[in-house]
Amino acid sequence: MPKPSAEALWAYSLECYSQHRDNFLHLQDRYGLNVNLLLLCLYLQEQGYYLDKIMLASLCQALVPTESVLTSLRQVRKHTKALDAQAYASLKQAELALEARQQCDLLDALQSLPLQASGKGNLLSYCKTIGVEVDNALLHQLNTIHSKIDPGQ
Repeated sequence: MPKPSAEALWAYSLECYSQHRDNFLHLQDRYGLNVNLLLLCLYLQEQGYYLDKIMLASLCQALVPTESVLTSLRQVRKHTKALDAQAYASLKQAELALEARQQCDLLDALQSLPLQASGKGNLLSYCKTIGVEVDNALLHQLNTIHSKIDPGQ
């Protein structure tokens, strides 16, 4: 599979995220899932490509350089919202720029991975790879953003 372009993934992400914003934020805040990796998992699965645990672990490693900075920036932005609208807007722009950088890091890591045209669902595989317990509440959230999730995967 040719690597998806950063522009194509970003456009897909903006559309998908706008439709399911609350679900993505819940998955991030409650389960510690990375929204950019969730979006990549969805994108690839919709293209008919599946990631196994080794591939997902590699993608998770690609997030390490930016994840703590992004998390810290997100916390500062949330605390700034009520204090200063201009600072909040600037922090939000910086956060979006870092999100885009994180997607590029994921795409760079994806380039070296041999994608498979068959396999289990990427979203559940991601959850299991990072040790998130799959319960009914998680399945409900995942099904909201992607309606074809089988708990037996």
